[in-house]
Order: sequence, then structure tokens, then C-alpha cells
Amino acid sequence: MPASSTAALGVSGISHLSPGPVPARSGRWYVAQVLSQKEGYAAEHLARQGFQTFFPRFSRAGKRGAVLAPLFPGYIFVKFDIKVDRWLAVNSTRGVIRLVGPRLSTPSAVSADLIGLLMSRCSGGILDKLPDYIRAGDHIQISAGPLAGQIAQIESFDDRGRVKVLLSMLGAEHSVAVTADQLAPVAAT
Repeated sequence: MPASSTAALGVSGISHLSPGPVPARSGRWYVAQVLSQKEGYAAEHLARQGFQTFFPRFSRAGKRGAVLAPLFPGYIFVKFDIKVDRWLAVNSTRGVIRLVGPRLSTPSAVSADLIGLLMSRCSGGILDKLPDYIRAGDHIQISAGPLAGQIAQIESFDDRGRVKVLLSMLGAEHSVAVTADQLAPVAAT
């Protein structure tokens, strides 16, 4: 992937903080645990060392409007070749606690399919596309929260990432707003 397209995905640190795009690297993606609320700080310092980083964020409502929040708080993805790069330097980078994996061993790589799926749903490192199975009129299952296990029909979407579903309960249909991460495809019976 050329450097210009990696910057468009929010890869190679934070586009608004890093000194410039880091060229795409060969290797695999790994997870680094970082200090609380220091994902951007750690990504910036890793980018300065030449590591390619990615941490997806999503827009959520805050007290003063929309704010960006990390999709995986306390973790970022780092790409390197474990046989070529000085990957132990990641553990001593400012803001990084450690690479995730068995203690006193090499870190565990993340599936390339998972990273590809996350990047395909992000624009500029910000999650902006709902999963493919979420379309208006479809039946879904609520997978989390107090309504977990209920089957509902998707009514509409709003600009804050909420999905309005129609739920049949207590002999009537009720419109309920849930977040997209609380939805799953209906299990085949």
C-alpha cells in the first residue's frame, strides 16, 4: 500500500500529530498495550521510530459535541517484521506498556483479515462504516445490553452511530435506539 493511501486510512500514527507519513512496511500487525488515554501519544512516538501504527477511533457524543474515542481503549496496532525490525524497542517507547503476547516470549501477531476488515471500515482512522449485515428493514438480534437476545427489525440510522430498531414486546411494537456494536445477524435456526 503506498504511503499516501496509508495516511488516508489513519495509519502511521495520527495524521494530525505525526511528523509525516511513515512508508508502508512489510511484516505483520501486533497489539501494543499503552498507557490509559495515551494511544495518540504512543502512536506518535512509534511513528518517529519508523514503526507503522494504526488505532481505529469512532465519533461519539460528548458534552461539547462529537469527540473521537478509541475503538480499543488502551491498545494500538503496530506493524513490523519480527525477524528484521528492532521490535523490542516498541516496549521501551514512551506511552507503551508492552507488546501483547505470552510473557518472556515473542508477541502474538494479529490476523491480517481482522486488520483488513477494520481498515476497510475506517476513513482517516475513524470508524465510519457499519457492518455489512446492518441494513434498514433487516431483522437482527440484539447481542448486548438489557435487551440481549431479542430479535428486532432495523428502522433507521442516525449520524451519531445509533441504530433505531423496532422491537415487538408486551404485545406492542416499540422503537428503541441502540448502538451498532450491540447488533448481530440473526442466528440461523
